[in-house]
Parts: sequence; C-alpha cells; structure tokens
Amino acid sequence: MTKNEISGLLAITISSIYIFATLRLPETAMGDNVGPKLFPLLAGCLAFLCGLILLIKDKKLDKSKKEIFHLGLREQKDLYVKIALTICLGIAYGFVLVPLGYVISTAIFMLCITRLINGKRWLENLLISLTFPVITYIVFAILLGLSLPRGLLSFLPF
Repeated sequence: MTKNEISGLLAITISSIYIFATLRLPETAMGDNVGPKLFPLLAGCLAFLCGLILLIKDKKLDKSKKEIFHLGLREQKDLYVKIALTICLGIAYGFVLVPLGYVISTAIFMLCITRLINGKRWLENLLISLTFPVITYIVFAILLGLSLPRGLLSFLPF
C-alpha cells in the first residue's frame, strides 16, 4: 500500500467513528437551533471527504509513480522515539493539568517538548515554555473570563 492509501483509509475510518459518535450526542432543549452537533459533524464530514479524495487521487496515479510505503524503523528510529515520547508527555500532561494547574503543567510540558524538538538551546526553550502558558492564561482566563485549572497557583487573586 502507498502512503496515500494508508492515510486515506485512516482518515475515512477515524472520521466515520467520529461522525457516528457525533450523531449520538444528545439533543439540546435550550440554546440555539443548530445545537452542539454542527461543528463536529462538519469536521467529521470534511475529514471523510479528504480521505476519500486522497484515495481517489491515488488510484488515478500511474503505477510507476506510486511509492510503496514501509515504516523504515531502523532508518528513522529517532523519529519514532520522538513520536512515542511526545505521546507519553501528552498523556502525562493530561494527568497533571488539574492538580498542578494550567500554567505550571503547561510550562513543564512545553519545556520537555521544546527540549525534544529544539535540542539543548536552554535559553530559547525556557523563554518559550514560560511565556506561552503565561500569555495564554492572561488571554483566556483573565481577558476572556474562561475557566482554566489553577492548581498550585489557586491562591492568586486572578
């Protein structure tokens, strides 16, 4: 199979599950007439359509131009290790988000990810990982009034 065939089939499969789950959302008795289903339904249908287009375009390609896909585990070992570490860090971030709070957990997560991607540029990594959560917290929690987990910083007045 080619990369496009695998990607198209994955997009169709995942979007089908997503659309099915969206259609199972309960109807709202209050609020707007559109309800909470419209955006997820549009996103699912768009992903399904993109997967379908990818499959159709791949079928129209000349067989001589198609490149058979192989994982290349030995050649790209570092890439797969980084992907696995990113997934593990994302899961850990989800577990510590509420107890530590948005700012602290996001700063730690960002520092780990920037170290993984950016290497040992500590000043750059620290600057990114400290400014991003602070700025996003100011914008979303303070200016827009949205609720973000405060965790260890719950003693602060804002």
